[in-house]
Amino acid sequence: MKKRILLVEDNPATIDVIQKELEFLGYESAVAQDGKEGIEKAVSYLPDLIIMDISLPKMDGLEASTLIRKNPKTQSIPILAATARATSTRHSMRVSRVERRTSAVRGASRSAWANRAPGCRLRRKGDLP
Repeated sequence: MKKRILLVEDNPATIDVIQKELEFLGYESAVAQDGKEGIEKAVSYLPDLIIMDISLPKMDGLEASTLIRKNPKTQSIPILAATARATSTRHSMRVSRVERRTSAVRGASRSAWANRAPGCRLRRKGDLP
């Protein structure tokens, strides 16, 4: 069974690129285009990982992540916080708290998942330098 990833993103170009990459890597994916829809899909889709944009319409990614963490059905789903915008130190610290709650995906470390170059495959934990 394929691992399932929920992408919560409002930029169509970013959605297209990430979905193609996830498909290439063998993942099944679903998309939510705002924070409220992300919470609803997290409950209905029950993904193995959520990739959450921080700047979203209706509800930002940090608030959506907090609500996902409060729901017993979704509280253990790892959330990878992502944004293309420069952030303030305070905002970066909030994002860091969300990221620290994530767990390994497919045997890869969080840093391998977050710091990999676009187009690179995730490596197993034992393969990391």
